[in-house]
Amino acid sequence: TPLGLARFGGMERASAGLVLDEVLDGWPAGHRAFIELAVCAVIARHHLRAERPSPHVGLMVLGGTGAGKSAIGVLVCRLFGLDPDVMTRQMPTMTENPLGRRLQVEGGRFRFQPSGLARQPFALLDEFDKTDAAVRKGVWPAFHGNPNLFLEEEVHDIAPTPTLPP
Repeated sequence: TPLGLARFGGMERASAGLVLDEVLDGWPAGHRAFIELAVCAVIARHHLRAERPSPHVGLMVLGGTGAGKSAIGVLVCRLFGLDPDVMTRQMPTMTENPLGRRLQVEGGRFRFQPSGLARQPFALLDEFDKTDAAVRKGVWPAFHGNPNLFLEEEVHDIAPTPTLPP
């Protein structure tokens, strides 16, 4: 917000602050850096997109079983006061794009109808690598950074920072 920018003397010099530092105490350095990046991405893509409309890409977390990939997403949800159960989609169970669906309208044309998740600040797309190829293909445009996606001849505001812990 303008008030926040004034308080910190500009976006470039702001930090996540003491609260985030305290929450991340004890996390490994790589996890801390990724969480800070995810928090900044959510703020930039969702909360500041009107003031700073530059693209902000989605995030992908890589690591073995038990490395904390999904835990990172849950922590990001909690930092923003979001319910992780509402923001998380178990991708192997998905039969269509969790950010919206194609609807056939008159004349055989299609239109895109954003889902409730498409309006949220964060989306945790868990087990992305284990889902159907068509579902994965439908989600990829959200990772290109621009929240204004041209889908089915209309521009749609896809707000969340998508995160994949495959």
